[in-house]
Amino acid sequence: VAQDNLAGAVSLVNIGTIPAGTDVIGYHLLANGDQLLSFDTTVTLPGGITARPGDVVRFNGATYTMQFDAAANGVPNGVVTNAVSVINGGDLLLSFDTTVTLGAVTANKEDLVRFNGATFTLFFNGGAAGVSSGLNLDGAHYLDGNSHLLLSFDGSGTVGGVAFDDEDVLEFDPGANTWQMSYDG
Repeated sequence: VAQDNLAGAVSLVNIGTIPAGTDVIGYHLLANGDQLLSFDTTVTLPGGITARPGDVVRFNGATYTMQFDAAANGVPNGVVTNAVSVINGGDLLLSFDTTVTLGAVTANKEDLVRFNGATFTLFFNGGAAGVSSGLNLDGAHYLDGNSHLLLSFDGSGTVGGVAFDDEDVLEFDPGANTWQMSYDG
C-alpha cells in the first residue's frame, strides 16, 4: 500500500507482515489509524488469522483481527472483496469481483453494498449511475463530509461525460448524480 501526498511524494504504508506473493486488493484507513485490508488469495497472518479473498481484516499497527468473515455472512466461496470502505464510522461498504446475491440483494461487480453487521443493502448501483457493466469497481472511499464516493475501476471508460483510465479515481455525487475526476493517476 502506498500513500501519495499529492505534492510529488509517494511513500509506503506499514500494513504489517504480509506473506510474499500476496496482493492487497482492498484498503481503508480508519479514523483511529487502524487499517482494513482484503487480499487476492487465502493468507495466514501473524497471530493465526487466516483470511480468504472475500474476508476483510483489521490491522491496528500490531495485530490482525477479522473484521468481516465473508463465509459467515453468506458471501459464496470464490467471491473476492476488492473494495472496502466505511460509512460514517460504522457500516462497511464492500464491492465484489463478480455478481453476487446476498439475501434479497443482488450486487454486480460495479456496485457497492452496505453491511451493517447483520444485513446487506445495495448502496451504490453502478449501472444506474452510468457505469458500464464491463467494469469492475476495485476501489472505493466514502467521504463523510459531503456523502460523495471516491471510486476506481479496473478499466478505462467514460461516465457522466468524464473520461477515465484504470489508475484514476473519480468522485461521484449521489445527490446530483454527477461525476468528476478526483485523482488522475
